[in-house]
Parts: sequence; C-alpha cells; structure tokens
Amino acid sequence: KKVRFIQGLMERKHMQNTSHSFRVWVEYSMQQKLAEQFEEKRSKLEKDSKELLSNKDKVLVNAGNKAKESQKEYETLKERQTKLKQKLLERDNKEKSLLE
Repeated sequence: KKVRFIQGLMERKHMQNTSHSFRVWVEYSMQQKLAEQFEEKRSKLEKDSKELLSNKDKVLVNAGNKAKESQKEYETLKERQTKLKQKLLERDNKEKSLLE
C-alpha cells in the first residue's frame, strides 16, 4: 500500500510539473507571438513613416516649383501690363499731339 501511495504521489507530482511546464510553454508561446506581431507593426509603421517623409519632401519640392512658376507668370503679366500702359500713354500722347 505504501508503494502504491508513493507511486500515486509521484504521478501526481509529475502531472503537476507537466501541467506547469505546459502552462509556461503556452505563456511563452503567446508572448513570442505578441512580440512578433509587435515587431511587424513597428516595422510597418517605420516603413510608412519613411514613405510619408519622402512624400512630404516631394510635396515641398512640387510646391516650391509651382511657387517659382507662379512668380514667373506674375512677372510676365506685370511686364505685359507695363508695356500696355506704355503703349496707351504713347497713343494718348499721339492723339493729343494730333489734336493740337
């Protein structure tokens, strides 16, 4: 009877150790999975942020180019306006001189 009792205790202890080991393994596996998911998300965010930064640079460059183009157009229009004013003044002066 003592032998059976001791064997029973040993089996119970073995089962406890096994179930504890299993729980530890399950917890470790879950932590490992979470760590992998976290790493995937982190690398994706890092990639996305780099992409956004490069897009920002492109947008800034485009905006700068458009600003330069707009400035050139403005200057061209200003020159035209000045020439037209000059022509109008000349025409007015000619008309005045013809009237006199």
